[in-house]
Amino acid sequence: MREPLNMLMNTGIGDLIPLKVAANILDTHLIETIEISCRKQHAKLILIMGNTPNKLIAASLKNIVASPNAPESTLLAPSLKAKIFEPKDISLDNLEEWSDRLVRWNLEYSKALILASNPYLNSEIKKGNIGLCSALFNRQTGRIEFSTLHMHESLSNNNSLN
Repeated sequence: MREPLNMLMNTGIGDLIPLKVAANILDTHLIETIEISCRKQHAKLILIMGNTPNKLIAASLKNIVASPNAPESTLLAPSLKAKIFEPKDISLDNLEEWSDRLVRWNLEYSKALILASNPYLNSEIKKGNIGLCSALFNRQTGRIEFSTLHMHESLSNNNSLN
């Protein structure tokens, strides 16, 4: 995102450890970086934040319309593999709609990938030591929509991370 996160989240300098990734698609390298941030810098919340409109996803979808036989974009590979859409579903008329849909899906995909691929983070999230959620920043309205916080069930009943 181009927006300064400290201003969006009302935090001070050094309060956040931001990692930027195109289209909110995490990979093992970034998940390991998140683990280090939690283990060594004691980060207590993993927030995966996307934005709409997302020009990178829209451009990748537009490439599908323009060149249906071109190699698939790495930004779309997980959603194509999961059969969230097929190239024939995309048209110039529905690019924004599909872009927004895929931003939301990518956020959920990345949270699931963290839980499935990193035993340390999965364990700490289940214990309630680290929170995991996503947020979607709508550039047109200026609003941020947060997902449910993943944490241990007994803690979620208390609405507390402590």
